[in-house]
Amino acid sequence: MLLCSGKLCPVFLPQLPEPTGWSVDQEASKANHVSVIVPTGYDYGSAEAVIYGRAFYNSDKSTIESRAVTSNKEWLSRVKDANIERLADVKRQKGGPSFMVFRYHNPSNAQQASEMVAFGEDTDKEGNLFGIQVVLTTASDEALAKNQDAFFTVLKNY
Repeated sequence: MLLCSGKLCPVFLPQLPEPTGWSVDQEASKANHVSVIVPTGYDYGSAEAVIYGRAFYNSDKSTIESRAVTSNKEWLSRVKDANIERLADVKRQKGGPSFMVFRYHNPSNAQQASEMVAFGEDTDKEGNLFGIQVVLTTASDEALAKNQDAFFTVLKNY
């Protein structure tokens, strides 16, 4: 739980599968209220690529597509030179809806210059619906290309 606007707000963290050669950064996960995985031997501050995931209770039952459209519009309004490209959906091996995946080019945002962003959903044991967002963030196209297989492994095995 977090204290936000004077009240307690729940924090939902998706359990991201760890690809071979990657591990959870517990400190970064706790500090940023998201699930963070990094290449083994690195931490959030030193890794050339970071994969993080967040979850939120989807009380209004919005679709994956509508959440992706809204999020992408908001990003484009904040990062004026950004370009977002739709990629192929990623099917989950354990079932459940596929992830919608996008490639973000953010030239003016040095820390997040090259990213992949996936939108999905999940349910808990009681059937509550959660929106899921998983991001591979890097400072370069080269780092993105080098680490995209790990990102797709996370999505496929989620």
